[in-house]
Amino acid sequence: MGVGMSSRIQFTLAVLLGTCACTFAAEKLPVVISDQSPAAGFKPTSNWYLLGSLSYVASDPVYDYTQNGEDSQTRRFGYTVGTGYRLNERLRGDITTSYITRESYSDPADATNSGRLRIWSMLLNGYYDIGTYADFTPYVGAGVGLMRTLDTMPETFSGTVPGYNSSQTEFAFALNAGVGYRMSDSLTFDMGYQFLASPTTQYVDYGSGTVEDGLNLHQLRIGFRYTMN
Repeated sequence: MGVGMSSRIQFTLAVLLGTCACTFAAEKLPVVISDQSPAAGFKPTSNWYLLGSLSYVASDPVYDYTQNGEDSQTRRFGYTVGTGYRLNERLRGDITTSYITRESYSDPADATNSGRLRIWSMLLNGYYDIGTYADFTPYVGAGVGLMRTLDTMPETFSGTVPGYNSSQTEFAFALNAGVGYRMSDSLTFDMGYQFLASPTTQYVDYGSGTVEDGLNLHQLRIGFRYTMN
């Protein structure tokens, strides 16, 4: 039952009990009106919220090649933390920091010949909550910010790709969609998808040894939003 409906019921009961108290005052019937009701629920007193989620990179690896019979490895799981603010029933926004993925390679014949690519992001996001249906609220959104990459190249390729900056911080944008399930007035379970792109971030195609422009990542996310009080 919603908080507004519970409040109206509580007010109506209070009026009825007050009327009865006046009517039977001569008989001194005891009337006790409580200002607390288990059905009243919890009502947030702030528009600020915290968020945290786990992510899974569903797109093809960036750092994808084979050497000496050994394939590169991708750690597809990452995480996101952030804080947000609800403007009204439909609009909200948040600032997030994400550790997205780590891709690595290690030569079984030479332990020094290894490489690793790590990707982070920091985004300012805006969302439109479409509407709530049986406690489910679908949403769409978009964000802008930065993508940070750090590429420790294998010695096999070191110095063979001139002009490549192994440490980059470039513009990025995101498209978001998902659905939130309200577990309580303060806690929402969030399931979503994010397309994250950085058109100016460079990476090395180790198959051809060339430098390419643009990273595109598809992520699936699950997490929680907690409204502060």
